[in-house]
Amino acid sequence: MNVSELLRLLQTEHDETSARADSLHEQIERLTTVLAETEARLAELAATRKVIDGLTPPDHATAPRRPPPPPSTSAS
Repeated sequence: MNVSELLRLLQTEHDETSARADSLHEQIERLTTVLAETEARLAELAATRKVIDGLTPPDHATAPRRPPPPPSTSAS
């Protein structure tokens, strides 16, 4: 293998890796947006529950609260 061939192969791998990184950045942006929207909805639901609990007479049972999901253990 000569130097020209090696440089061409390196450039090809660089281009492919760069495209993959760009794709991953786009996925992260989309997921970040969806996560923010989901967390905002959770906050709205918690506020709604608090208001309803405040309007409910003390002798009236409220719906049981589900425990929060465990924290994500996925590698970054």
